Amino acid sequence: MNYVAQKHSLGCLIAAGAMVFDLSYDRAGWFIPLPREEDLIDGSVNEITELSVSRLQSLSNLSGKVMSAPDGPPFDLKEGCRYIAWLETDRPNFLHSVAVDEAGIVFDPDSDNQDVRKHWTEYSIKVVLEFRPIE
Repeated sequence: MNYVAQKHSLGCLIAAGAMVFDLSYDRAGWFIPLPREEDLIDGSVNEITELSVSRLQSLSNLSGKVMSAPDGPPFDLKEGCRYIAWLETDRPNFLHSVAVDEAGIVFDPDSDNQDVRKHWTEYSIKVVLEFRPIE
C-alpha cells in the first residue's frame, strides 16, 4: 500500500480511501466528500458519513472490490483484503480514518504519523470497512 497524506485537517477519509484503492488524494476526493467543521459541531456528521459510505461503496464497485462491514471488535484480517478503520479521537462527533493493509499495518494519513507503522491491534478501532477483491 502506498502512503497518501491528507491535504486538509478533515481529509483523513479521502486519504485513507486513496490508499485502499491505489488512487491519488485528488482522485479519491472526487468520490469521498470532505466534511466541514460546522458538520462536526451541528451533528451533520452523520449525513456526511452516510454519503461517504455510499460513495465508498461506489468506488469499491468501480475498483473491482466488495465492501462489507465486519462484526467486531475484535476484527479479523482476511487474506487479500484492505480496510478503512475509524479511530476514536479527543474531539466529540469525530473519528479519525486510517487505511489498513493486508497484514494489519495501519497507514495514518495525518502527516505527523506518516512514518508510524503499527499493527491495528494497537489502536482503539470503532468501525471497520473491509474491501476484498471480487473473485
